[in-house]
Amino acid sequence: MRRCLIYLLLLLPLQMVAQPVYFCTKQGTTLNYVRKYADSGEVKWYHKLKVTSVIERNDSTVVTTMSDFVDDSGESIMDFPIAQYVRISNDGAIKLELTDAVVAILHSKIPVGHAKKSGEAVELTAGMKPGDILPSAQAQVSMLGLKYTVNVTDRKVLRNESITTPAGTFDCVVISEHKVERAPAYKRETTAISWYADGIGYVRHDTYNKNMVLETTEYLESVN
Repeated sequence: MRRCLIYLLLLLPLQMVAQPVYFCTKQGTTLNYVRKYADSGEVKWYHKLKVTSVIERNDSTVVTTMSDFVDDSGESIMDFPIAQYVRISNDGAIKLELTDAVVAILHSKIPVGHAKKSGEAVELTAGMKPGDILPSAQAQVSMLGLKYTVNVTDRKVLRNESITTPAGTFDCVVISEHKVERAPAYKRETTAISWYADGIGYVRHDTYNKNMVLETTEYLESVN
């Protein structure tokens, strides 16, 4: 009995410092989302995100996901699923590539040429708490002389909050960030507020235009 108590006491500090991981790391899991326009309530798209592989390394875990997007009529929006690669360090910090979707779209629309990407990943730091300022990120994609850039700034942890979606009730950390996207004859400026749940990832994502008018809300419908 005494040995058991000593063993439990030794384990206790490890359990106390364990950090949440705000991403799904269970291979084969499918997260089903729906994005709707705020003004009309009409569906913009249905988003099915599947965890296709989880590779454990000494210092981190690499998760690969595939995303399918279809409109309200069931027609595919993308020519093929969009892959995303996420690196999760052992302390729970997460790095998500900014440009994976852009590269995939360019390759599907332009049969010649090779898209090149550079820049930083977006990071969700370990042990996030309200008031924390998160690192900014910048990235770009170049192809056939054309350049797309994205800057993500003013990233901060707003609060902890419990929210309910059709998929259930989740205890979340809420993050705000400002994004500016630029391409030839194109500029888009938005602010996003996202709710992240431990072991899942985002369960809600609100997008506001540059005048802080809510444009769309995406939320988790179900987990398979």
